Amino acid sequence: MSIRLSSYLGNEVTRLRASDLEAVLAFVAAAHAIDGPEPFATELLGRMAELVPCESVFFNERDLIRHDLISQPVWPAEEPHFDCWPLGEDEWSLIARHPLNIHRRRTRDFGVRHVSDLFSRRRRVRGEIYPEYFGQLGIVDFTGIALSRSQTHTLRFGLESKGRDFSDRDRLVLELLRPHLSLAHQHARVRRLVTAALVALENGAEERAPAVLLLGRGSIDFASRSARPLLEEYFGQRGAGLPGELDSWLQDASAREKPYTKLRAGRRLVVEADRGNRSVLLLREEPNTVPLTSREWDVIRCVAAGMSNAETARLLWVTSATVRKHLENIYGKLGVRSRTAALAKLGPRVVGKYRATDVADARRSKSVNDSGSAEIGPGPSAKT
Repeated sequence: MSIRLSSYLGNEVTRLRASDLEAVLAFVAAAHAIDGPEPFATELLGRMAELVPCESVFFNERDLIRHDLISQPVWPAEEPHFDCWPLGEDEWSLIARHPLNIHRRRTRDFGVRHVSDLFSRRRRVRGEIYPEYFGQLGIVDFTGIALSRSQTHTLRFGLESKGRDFSDRDRLVLELLRPHLSLAHQHARVRRLVTAALVALENGAEERAPAVLLLGRGSIDFASRSARPLLEEYFGQRGAGLPGELDSWLQDASAREKPYTKLRAGRRLVVEADRGNRSVLLLREEPNTVPLTSREWDVIRCVAAGMSNAETARLLWVTSATVRKHLENIYGKLGVRSRTAALAKLGPRVVGKYRATDVADARRSKSVNDSGSAEIGPGPSAKT
């Protein structure tokens, strides 16, 4: 499959009008104004459909090894949602055959891509492309945004058009939105943690709550029971004053968009601000493991699921030799010599645990398009 040259030229091909930029800024403001536990409400997806005209928009978060659909809001709201977790084998087979998923598996291209970049309009209108989904629903073009480069845990937006082809202008708009959408997803995750912490505190279960700091002007108004030993261990802090390192991080708006980390004796402290709000901080302690690349994480998660090198290669669309090379790199970084030792070194909190049925599902998926992996997947109307 080839991609038009214009797909790569971005600003050289298409320059946004002032009205487009104003619409993008309004959308970003709306995205950051959401303060609930979920980052992308149906109304926000509807605004995306106004910004990039189309008939339907969806967001999904999927665990492709466990075959779990974690979240999928959709616009219009009357569209049916997937109603089973995990998805049945038929749905996962359909997802694996999505043309953009195939393209991403083969190229590792996670940019904004339209199906019209890959196939002629004649073939799409005639229903020759992805007939079991596009053909059945009359979809002539599809575009997607990937917020994650992982092929095992995906965060994807999908926009479906039944009339017009998506344009280079649409591509540029979506590329501008991508970092803001990623940040909105991260902020929603922090909000969920804060809510869980406060609920636990209210229920008298402080010992099980995440470590929380509530700040006043340059001082700590409240520190949960689990936060106090972390402050003392990592900063030598016992009083109400905020450690200077954390105060400097909070004063820097760009720095606090990313978690603050501090290492100590083989472990690290991670501090996150709630949506950049300097009055609420979440603290957690993690093993200070050697950083792996995104592909090495994909491989080790497959190992944790009990997959062989051949099964991992099919799932990640690489060769068995490539999987072996990734494992060699992982062993070298961790200072171990075997799969078992690597998993023990990383620990279950990092890699995760999988049921025997999950492994069986992943192995059965090798018959689907020689892969079983997917990036975006069809919208909720695939159930009709």
